[in-house]
Amino acid sequence: MELGGILATLWMPEELSDLHLPWEEFHAVHPRRTRESWSCRRKTRRGGPAKYNAKPEDVARAEKLWELMSQMQELVDTKIATEVNVALPNTCAIAFLSDAHIGGIGTDHKALLRDIDIIATTPDLYVYLGGDAIDNFILPKLMNASREQMINVAPQWKLLEDILRRLGDKVICVGDGNHTAWTQQLAGFDYLAEICSKWNLIYTGEGGLCNLTIGNQLYRIFRHHKFRFSSYMHLSHTVLKMWETGPCDFDIGCVEHHHRPHIEEFWKHGKYKIAIRTGSYKINDAYANSHGFYGASSLVPTVVLNNDKFKMTPFLDMNDASLFLKATNATT
Repeated sequence: MELGGILATLWMPEELSDLHLPWEEFHAVHPRRTRESWSCRRKTRRGGPAKYNAKPEDVARAEKLWELMSQMQELVDTKIATEVNVALPNTCAIAFLSDAHIGGIGTDHKALLRDIDIIATTPDLYVYLGGDAIDNFILPKLMNASREQMINVAPQWKLLEDILRRLGDKVICVGDGNHTAWTQQLAGFDYLAEICSKWNLIYTGEGGLCNLTIGNQLYRIFRHHKFRFSSYMHLSHTVLKMWETGPCDFDIGCVEHHHRPHIEEFWKHGKYKIAIRTGSYKINDAYANSHGFYGASSLVPTVVLNNDKFKMTPFLDMNDASLFLKATNATT
């Protein structure tokens, strides 16, 4: 193509800036353009801003709205911390307990209370309380699943608060899950955040990083209720990918939601890491079974963390971790 032909296909800046003009005015200024090319270019509007003579009062109203939104965002406290700092003095164990599903007809409530009592009464045993603490089947599309609840939603929340009362100062953080988040989705109100505020607990929402200092040692715990890359065959795969693609490095990564407890050690870039998938107290779940999901267990993965050197000792069963912790602290 000759140079003249190439230039004819290129739109000059002054042509693009005049695309808002009616055809007659545009053609008078740029006679080499056909009506068809002008029409096509106007539809795509590439390179040229739309021309609109806004009324001064509309501009002032928009500016006021932007200012008001910024002020409201400063006033609203979401109560969700994406990174928190927690300090504990002694070698301790952190239990990762989630998916309690209080109120479910298939939930082992006796096992839940037994484990809560173990945490509450064992020195230096703490808990990261994960998501889906209650069943909370309130979505209209899940009304069939709501029939698997033994009690209504309101007393489920009350029993969650009773769990917090029993645990006392043993809770390092509280996380959200998809079941508890349904209240916010329907009502625009994060009731779990309000409960955490009432009990003066750290709330990390769907996921967050906890910088846990034990004595002089820092341990980075990153927890998500759900994350991408889940594998039914390789349970820790989602945690490994969370380390690779997530927002931060961590020493312990925890993903919940699928009710199958798993703990795995791995090595990345010269550093020892632990991957955790939490279990559930909802052992018999007709809704999950109808979708082909089996194998739930109430085992609580737990990690013992030393305060005098960086050392993590993982256990799939909290009871084994408790015995190990007692023996360790007895010799120090």
